[in-house]
Amino acid sequence: MDDWGYNTGHYSAFMIGIKGTKIAFYTYHNLGSLLDDYGSLLDDYGSLLDDYGWFNYKGFIPLNFKIPEPLLLKINESHPLKEALYQRYLRDLNFDTNHHTLAQKGVTGITNIPFPHIFDLQNNSHKEDIHNMFVYIANNTANYIS
Repeated sequence: MDDWGYNTGHYSAFMIGIKGTKIAFYTYHNLGSLLDDYGSLLDDYGSLLDDYGWFNYKGFIPLNFKIPEPLLLKINESHPLKEALYQRYLRDLNFDTNHHTLAQKGVTGITNIPFPHIFDLQNNSHKEDIHNMFVYIANNTANYIS
């Protein structure tokens, strides 16, 4: 899976973690555009993401973590439509991605991923974001059933 496949909707991978009333949404990025001359990943799971300062768990990052434009453009610097990729990515984000407002709502993180991404199903201020993330996943998951 690479960024182009993710951004065009041809394939995607999401993970939803639930424990009690807590829920977290993740999306997979392997930075497939950063391959060496032999076509293999430069390093093992997550380490490229670590090199770029992305919090991750084996390549999964919080769905509500907005990838900074300079970083996404740098990662896709050889792609002729890199600006269009970022604009499409932004257009589909209709949930809160702001660290400060998420923290004010009581959204939490974990030690390995301190960005606020763990929502509470019983917290009314979380319901709209939770709903919009489910909608995002549904809209960005390839439908191979014909």
